Amino acid sequence: MLEYARSLEKLGHDVTVYTTNALSFRPSNLPSNEVKDKVRIIRFRFIPLPMKYSFLSIGLFRALLTTDADVLEVFSILPSFFILGAILVAKLRRIPLILYPQFHPNRFDYHPNRWVRVIGRIFDRAMAVYFIGLADHVICLTKLEERFYHTKGITKTTTIYEWVPRRLMPDRKTVDEFRSRLQISEKDHVILFVGRVDKRKGLDILVRALPSVIKNVPNTRLVVVGRDDGHLEECVNLARTLNCEEKIAIAGQLTDEDLSAAYCVAEIVAIPSRFEAFGRTLLEAWTFHKPAVLTDHVALSEVATPGSGLVIRVGSVQELADSLVSLLNDKELRERLGERGFKTLGERMLELSDVMDMTLDIYKHAIENRAQ
Repeated sequence: MLEYARSLEKLGHDVTVYTTNALSFRPSNLPSNEVKDKVRIIRFRFIPLPMKYSFLSIGLFRALLTTDADVLEVFSILPSFFILGAILVAKLRRIPLILYPQFHPNRFDYHPNRWVRVIGRIFDRAMAVYFIGLADHVICLTKLEERFYHTKGITKTTTIYEWVPRRLMPDRKTVDEFRSRLQISEKDHVILFVGRVDKRKGLDILVRALPSVIKNVPNTRLVVVGRDDGHLEECVNLARTLNCEEKIAIAGQLTDEDLSAAYCVAEIVAIPSRFEAFGRTLLEAWTFHKPAVLTDHVALSEVATPGSGLVIRVGSVQELADSLVSLLNDKELRERLGERGFKTLGERMLELSDVMDMTLDIYKHAIENRAQ
């Protein structure tokens, strides 16, 4: 979001970002008002309610009621007064409203908290589509998301694949140090998992597939990159039960440089997610010419053709294991899929300038239509 705001500012537009004064959904002491690269960021204090996302902010409502903005773009759609209040105020004041929901109809199905699952499902089925339909235009992350809206009668939509910055190739020293730190040898076959370790990311499915992979390719290692969102201990205990714990290296959160090193070390990137509204890990894998195995519940599987990625049924341990083994045993196939994926980046993904042009065109039409 901030990168988009910076780009709009560079094009001569006055951009203000309204957000909460929070880190990981908890109150923080970040500056309430600051400017980054000429983008003004205002962080509002809020009243936290029982559900994780349900921020209530009087300051935000006051700001929205007095803003002279030509257009309001709201990122995400959650059962939060912060988001829903912004949508309603925009409609009340007849400010052109653009929504960027990043929505997936199954997103709450694997939340660890039962009440969040229940409330989230009720919200998505009874309210989210209504609020999305209030927008003057909806920007979709994928064609899958856009088709879902069309089934609900929401037709003022445009798919704009999220711009993902290309990571720089690390030097040999950085890669060697990364290998040494995780005790990965040059002879090891490395499967890489990148993402928050929570239930929906499917690391447990990958761990269940690992013994079968090791049986066929003994010198396989699994590298897990990402912060623990409460699911890591369960996955480690599962690996211990399956006698494959010593084959797993937990890297945690990494710097950009070390994350690039992790991609360089990997032979395959595994994305076993139970759902992904987008799936940027796929694009990062392709940036490094790496093949990916991903589930059909990763929205970006729509661009992973048979020649650029292996798409499996969500939750299928056997399909995941078989796909990983086939790639580990076939260097030529790995290289072909990786190169085709890299080529797909240029053919299907947009540069930041293209994303900004499309976004500004949507803004322009929304303002013109509202003025009529």
